[in-house]
Amino acid sequence: MQLGASGDVYFMGEDGEQSYLYRVGPDGGGRRKVLDVPIFRFTSLSPDEQWASVSVLAPGTPPRPTMKAYPVKGGQPVNLCTSCWFLWAPDGGSAWITARRMMPGETATLASPLSHGATFPTLPPEGIHDRADLEAVPGAHLVLENRVVWGPGLPLGRGPQPPRSGISIAFRWNKTPC
Repeated sequence: MQLGASGDVYFMGEDGEQSYLYRVGPDGGGRRKVLDVPIFRFTSLSPDEQWASVSVLAPGTPPRPTMKAYPVKGGQPVNLCTSCWFLWAPDGGSAWITARRMMPGETATLASPLSHGATFPTLPPEGIHDRADLEAVPGAHLVLENRVVWGPGLPLGRGPQPPRSGISIAFRWNKTPC
């Protein structure tokens, strides 16, 4: 679940046996489906509420979760990564990709600054699939931790930055792999 800048609440809800991305107004009313594609997980909403990052199950045996960003007003998705999480920083100044299972024995989070007006870091057309793809993202920082998220003092955002201490570049949300 995520609160958008408009006050709308975005969440994953069920319709029959499938899950979809929905939103409701600030008063909890006006429930409406945001995406017509069934989703496996909702991870983030862009700060301008124009994009939603969701996992969809890619065909195959077994099906594999693939993270894509869908424009909330319709259109073609952007391929982000496989077996990962994608988050936008609240100030829109950086994006975060946590890679799981794409690097044997290792979990890493990529913190990527976004240039002014950009919604996504520069990614390969098919998204990120391995450590080489992660390391090739221009200007990105690779942190060998699980699900690192934006935090005070991180020098990647566009907004005002608090004074940096030696330890406040990021914080861990959860060290246990999901």
